[in-house]
Amino acid sequence: MRTVTTEALSKVAGCDWLRKHQPDLAERVLIAWQQEPAIKTTWEVFTAYWNDFCYRSSDDVLVWPESEKCVFRRKRTAVPIHIGHDSGQIGQ
Repeated sequence: MRTVTTEALSKVAGCDWLRKHQPDLAERVLIAWQQEPAIKTTWEVFTAYWNDFCYRSSDDVLVWPESEKCVFRRKRTAVPIHIGHDSGQIGQ
C-alpha cells in the first residue's frame, strides 16, 4: 500500500490523483466511516468532493469501489491525513 500525504494537497490535485488510479467515474463506491453507517455513491461524486468526505476531524474513512480492484483508506491522525492505494502516489 502506498500512502499519500494530503495535508497540503489541493482539492483539484487530490481529485486528479484519485481519478488517475481509478478512472471509471460511473463505478459505485461504498464509503464507510465506521462499521455503520455507510453510504454508496459514484466514484465521480467521491473524487469531486473527496476532501469533504475526508475532512480532518472525521473518523477513519474506507472507500471500496464495487470492482474491488483497490481500497482507499483515509486514516485519521493529528496531521497529516493519508489516502492509501496500492498502485502509486502523487508524482508517479
